[in-house]
Amino acid sequence: MVIKTFTCHYSLKMKLVRILHQDSLLPHPSDFHYNLALEEVILQHHEEQNEYVGTLRFWKNPPSVIVGRHQLIEEEINIEFCKRHHILIGRRISGGGTVYHDEGNLNTSFFFPKELLPVKNDLKEITSFFTDLILSSLTHVGITNLEREGHSNIFYEKKKISGAASYQRKNWILHHTTLLLKANLTNLEGSLLARSSKPSNRRGSRYFPTTNLPLKDVEKWKKILIKKLEESLHVKVIPKTLTAREKKDAMILSRYMYSKKEWIYLRKRTLLDQIRNSPKKERNEDKNK
Repeated sequence: MVIKTFTCHYSLKMKLVRILHQDSLLPHPSDFHYNLALEEVILQHHEEQNEYVGTLRFWKNPPSVIVGRHQLIEEEINIEFCKRHHILIGRRISGGGTVYHDEGNLNTSFFFPKELLPVKNDLKEITSFFTDLILSSLTHVGITNLEREGHSNIFYEKKKISGAASYQRKNWILHHTTLLLKANLTNLEGSLLARSSKPSNRRGSRYFPTTNLPLKDVEKWKKILIKKLEESLHVKVIPKTLTAREKKDAMILSRYMYSKKEWIYLRKRTLLDQIRNSPKKERNEDKNK
């Protein structure tokens, strides 16, 4: 793989990592299915492109509940509560437990080849690496009383403020995390059914009391996280935007799979046949415009 490099004032060549912020990424603010599809599309495109060695993405969703890839909706979500409070329901590509999103929750996604990571083969160790990166950056900006629970959770004053899930595709890793800052905790509690930290079903979500993290300067924290990522992986993070192809593929994937009941409720990816056929048709239509 040929990677574009950056020459800094120390004359060291560094691999480039692209950073994507929430601004201007969504075709429509409420199109959260596009946000979920984009996670898969970015990972797919990294296997094909050679300009950046990874991507760091900060993003938010409207009020919504997102189940893990292998979970059952009826076991995880209070559907009637969600209907009454206009909370959307979706399914993501990664495994793990069900999470609540809204504008008060900040999602952070890491897309990297395993060969670049200090731990390469064990998914639990990879998850711990990124969790520790989040935890240490929060500690650096002055947040105390933090602790890691397991490989993917972060607690503040004994309550959960962050969870994570990962997905492997060939030699690439997608790792995404939540961070509760100003989330509606009433909606969070009401929309999720999990009430045990040790569910009998191994696919079931684990329940922990939650709280919002009193992080005063989110932008300062982001800068610290970026710096720690650069130091850990010997990369240079630079601001960039999505490519036109990424946007288009995410819209197609959102339309034909992520927004469909077959995927959300039945976990079926059979609609991929439609996705594979639709780009050719849509590209021809675009050329004729």
